[in-house]
Amino acid sequence: MSHLLERFLRYTKVHTTSDPDSPTKPSTARQWDLLRLLHTELEELQLPATCYEAGYLIAHIPATAGYEGAPSVAFLAHVDTSPEAPGEQVSPFLHPNYDGKPIQLKGSVLSPSDYPDLLRYVGHTLITSDGTTLLGADDKAGVAILMTLAEELQQRPELAHGPIALAFTTDEEVGRGLESFDESLLGAAYAYTIDGGLEGEFEYECFHAASAHITATGHNVHPGSAYHTMRHALQSLIKLDYRLGYESERPEVTEGREGFLHLCQMEGDVSSATASYIIRDHDRQLLKQRLERIREIAQEISSEPHAAPLTVEVSYQYRNMYDYIAPHPEVIEHAVAAYEAVGVKPIIQPIRGGTDGAVLSERGIPCPNIFTSGGNFHSIHEYCSLDAMERCLAIVTQLVRLYATSDEQA
Repeated sequence: MSHLLERFLRYTKVHTTSDPDSPTKPSTARQWDLLRLLHTELEELQLPATCYEAGYLIAHIPATAGYEGAPSVAFLAHVDTSPEAPGEQVSPFLHPNYDGKPIQLKGSVLSPSDYPDLLRYVGHTLITSDGTTLLGADDKAGVAILMTLAEELQQRPELAHGPIALAFTTDEEVGRGLESFDESLLGAAYAYTIDGGLEGEFEYECFHAASAHITATGHNVHPGSAYHTMRHALQSLIKLDYRLGYESERPEVTEGREGFLHLCQMEGDVSSATASYIIRDHDRQLLKQRLERIREIAQEISSEPHAAPLTVEVSYQYRNMYDYIAPHPEVIEHAVAAYEAVGVKPIIQPIRGGTDGAVLSERGIPCPNIFTSGGNFHSIHEYCSLDAMERCLAIVTQLVRLYATSDEQA
């Protein structure tokens, strides 16, 4: 069994599901179990590493002698798994030389007829759970790749490299991955997240992201005497959603660079009601227009007779990383060269979501995303390819060597 596979299987069995409703950081104490395990393994490799109270682990791999002036590069992976599917007592299963046929899991079938991307991995060693939990490849595949990279750089002195930092974060799945994260501790000029994606995917664009929380304050009276008196909070929110008229802007009918408006939750009664939306677009101006539309319609409804007044609270979550990566084309060029050097054709496309790299890029360290392999993340039908994970490891290894020999070296 390869060290990469052995590490990955070990990490998947550590329960690390995050919790979107928890106010703590990390949101679940169990994420510390994997951080501490990684810390112990890094110490065994004689690499300096620190677990920080805010919920992350950073390790530094010193430069090869003579390469101390090479640009410093950081790589990030997150240890938490999604709360959208069970993440405890994961039982990973290997499917060597996958033949493209349906895979029987407990209680369901993983089939190319439902998930056509499986056919990309015919002939590969596929890894799944038993079908009762997610697998955790998002992002324990990335964690395993980076830990194996650390081991190889320590044990193979011929792999010349500059200063390397490895960061393992928590709560990425609940949008809090870099909350309280001190990026200065990386000491890095460039960074890459190793997180999800089918083999070959390379991303340096993502959504601009915002959320809107609308509160309706109603006035409840007996419905038999409600004439010109009742102000129905929940009805006002239903009216708002109807007037937004976003049938063609919902997530289920948009793709590629199309943005969307998504009603995540609506609840309440006559007296009080709330609704929450997330708004996404690769174009910042279109994002602003959607937010303005919500505000304008809410204001119109609030001024109408018998309507419950609406208040709108908007918060920005992250911005398109491309705005911050574009001034540093070398962070893209080196990655593309590394892909091509190991025979992987880069599939460059925008992310219909966000990453820790979007936040890090905005903070001044350009940070695209490199694939790990697999698909159906956040699901009991999650899978990944060991072959593609190995190629990702080869790409990252090639990448650190490219930085060591680039013209940027002082």
